Amino acid sequence: MKNKLTSFDKIDAAIKDLNEPEVTPTPEVTPEVTPEVTPEVTPEIKPEIKTEQEKKPSATVEKAQPIVEGIVEPKPYEPNLKFKVHDKEYDIDPIFKPIIINKETEEKIRILHAKAEGVEVIQKIRDNWKQKAEQEAAEKGQYEQIFSKPIQLYNEGKRR
Repeated sequence: MKNKLTSFDKIDAAIKDLNEPEVTPTPEVTPEVTPEVTPEVTPEIKPEIKTEQEKKPSATVEKAQPIVEGIVEPKPYEPNLKFKVHDKEYDIDPIFKPIIINKETEEKIRILHAKAEGVEVIQKIRDNWKQKAEQEAAEKGQYEQIFSKPIQLYNEGKRR
């Protein structure tokens, strides 16, 4: 900015010149192309080898299953149908046994059963507290009846 700027148009033009990045031409590079050589695929000719059973025509030929030693089929998953809630052990309902096919589903079913049993225990505790509260309310009602007359007389005596 060696020159003094006198108009807004010149200022705008100078700002545009400052914001535009300088573009330097880059030499174009062409990638080298090498021809690929693909090998010719020739089909392999295998001689047909027939076993003696295949050579003999018979109506009741059964192919024997190969016996592979060392391969053991995995046993189906056996779930643990027991769970604990509040130090008591419970059994999962046998209806859910076919659903439990792996450790993850067993864990989910166990959590659901534990929550259900836990809710039942908490409901029993809540019912006990509710019953105690009702008994105390009944006792309080009896005392209110006993003391209501003296309180009423006292209040009436104060007003006179």
